[in-house]
Amino acid sequence: IKDEKKLISEIMKVGNCGYALDNEECEIGHRCISVPLYDYSGKIVAAISAFDDTDALTDTRIKEQVLPAMKKLSGQLSALLGWEEA
Repeated sequence: IKDEKKLISEIMKVGNCGYALDNEECEIGHRCISVPLYDYSGKIVAAISAFDDTDALTDTRIKEQVLPAMKKLSGQLSALLGWEEA
């Protein structure tokens, strides 16, 4: 993303949905999804990501399997860092 307004819009979108998706922007034929890890103060301190071929990391698979599992893991790891879900 080279346009500042588009970048800010994408950052807001990611913040609202709770995950980031790289849809072949980094590497053609591959997708990556990331979710944040929070510390005791609620600050994002890290992220976990899943990277695979576009054929394997489909929208349906992301929605039904990958994202729920990653959000669960994010919550568990964040809890180890002292984060408590509101």
